[in-house]
Amino acid sequence: MQKEAELAIKNGLESLDKKLGFQGPLASLSEEELQRFKKSPPKTVNGYQGLGDASLVSNVSYVAVVTQLKNRFRTVVSIGQQQFPLFQEDSLKIRMWRGEKKERIRLGDTLPVQIEDDGSGLKIAKLAQSPKVEAALLSMDPLQGTIKAMVGGYSFRRSMYNRATQAKRQIGSAFKPFIYATAMQKGMSPVEIVSDSPIHIKTSGGVWSPRNYDGSFRGNVSLRTALAKSINTVSVRLVQKYGVDAVIRVARALGIRSKIPRHISIALGTPDMTLLEVVSAYCGFANGGKEVENQDLDPKRLPGRFVDLVTEEDGTILADYRKQIPKNQAISPALSYMVADLMKAVVERGTAKNVLALQRPAAGKTGTSTNWRDAWFLGYTADLVTGVWVGRDDFRQMGEAATGGGAALPIWLQYNLNAHPDTPVRDFPIPDDVVLVRANEMNGKQVFRLDDGVSRLIPFQRGMVPNRYAKGTRLNKFRDVEDF
Repeated sequence: MQKEAELAIKNGLESLDKKLGFQGPLASLSEEELQRFKKSPPKTVNGYQGLGDASLVSNVSYVAVVTQLKNRFRTVVSIGQQQFPLFQEDSLKIRMWRGEKKERIRLGDTLPVQIEDDGSGLKIAKLAQSPKVEAALLSMDPLQGTIKAMVGGYSFRRSMYNRATQAKRQIGSAFKPFIYATAMQKGMSPVEIVSDSPIHIKTSGGVWSPRNYDGSFRGNVSLRTALAKSINTVSVRLVQKYGVDAVIRVARALGIRSKIPRHISIALGTPDMTLLEVVSAYCGFANGGKEVENQDLDPKRLPGRFVDLVTEEDGTILADYRKQIPKNQAISPALSYMVADLMKAVVERGTAKNVLALQRPAAGKTGTSTNWRDAWFLGYTADLVTGVWVGRDDFRQMGEAATGGGAALPIWLQYNLNAHPDTPVRDFPIPDDVVLVRANEMNGKQVFRLDDGVSRLIPFQRGMVPNRYAKGTRLNKFRDVEDF
C-alpha cells in the first residue's frame, strides 16, 4: 500500500505538471558557455557529469541546451556533442511559454530532458521537468485507526517536509460535510429543500456575497443535491441558520484540533488543517460516528495509530496497540450513515464521479481553496479512508486545472484501484436507528414506483421521519423499505 501510494503521488504530480505547462528554462547560457557546453560530456539534471559522450541512458534526466528554433513544432537540443529533435508537443509548449517579464525561449536556454525512441528508431528528447507542485496522501483503517500509507511529498530527497502531518492548508469545500452533519443533527432531512440563490451577508468588513464555483444558481434544491454539486450558497445558509459554534462543535467532536475561525466564511472552507486530522475526522463518517484516537489518548499527539507493536529483542511485548479501536462516540451512528449517504451522491452524480471506476460503494468530497492554491479529495469505502492534498509550498496559485476533482482525485483513484484491500464489495452498514424511505432525491417527494429513475432509499434517523412520509403511505408493501 505504501509503494502504491508513492507511485500514485509521483504519477499524479507528473501528469498535473504537464497540464500546468512549461516551467521555464533551467538557465540561459552565453555564446561562450554554449560552445563549451556542446563540447562537454553529458550532464544529468542531478549534477552527475559523464566521462564521455557515450550512449545516453533511458529514464535518466539530462541537461540539454536549445541549439535550433526552426518553427513552433521543430526545436533541436544538444546534450554534449549529440543533437536530438524535441518532441513536437514539447516544442510547442516551450515556444508558447512566457516568463514573468514576458521573455520567450531562446537559443542557449537549457532544459531537462529524457531520451526516448519514437517507435521508428529515431531518438527524440522529451521534457522531463520535475514538478514544482507538491502533494500528500494519507490512508487509514477507519475501524482500527491504523495508518496504512503516508506520503509527505513528491520526493524525500527534494524535501523532508511531511505535508501529510505538518502542513496546514486551506481545506475548501472538503469542510462541507461537517456543516451538513450539523444541519442533519439539528433535524434537517437529506432531501429537505434549500435555496440556491444569491445571498448577501453584512460583516465587519462590508457586505459579503459568496458565489458558486460555476457562477450559476439552481433555485430550490435538496440537501443531497447541494452537497453533490458543492453549492456554496447552501453551505452559507446552513451556517447562518445553525451558527458557527454548532459546526465547530461537530468538527471538534470528530477530532479536528486546528484553529477554526468563528466566522461565517467557514462555510466555504476557510480553516487551515492538516491532511492527517481531516482523514481522521472523516473516519468518523465511515465507522459509525466514532472518533479516531491516538494510541496514548494524549490530545497533543497525532491522531491515528502509527505503531502496532513494540517489543524487546527477545520478543517481550512492551506495548501492543493492535486491538485498539475508536471509543469516543463523536456523533450518532445514524448521523454518520446519513452523512456517508450524502457523500455517496458526490460520487454518484456530483463532483467525484470518476470514483465510480473503483466499482465499490464509496463516499467522498472534493475541495478547492481560493484561487486554486489547494486541491483536496477525501474519499472512503467501508474498509479504507484516504485523503489527498495537492498544492505549492509557497502558496502560489496552481491554475484552473488544479481543482480537487482534477488534481487530487486522480491520485486517490490510482492508489485505491491498486492498493484497496481485497475485501468483499460491500456498502456501508445501516445502523439500527436508521429508517429508509423511498423518495425522489431531487425534490424529496415520496415515490411508490420503483422504476421512476429518480427515486432512491433516503435514510432518516428513527423518530425524525417527517410526517408527510407517514400519512397515507404504503411503505409496508415494499420489501426494501422498513415500515415504521
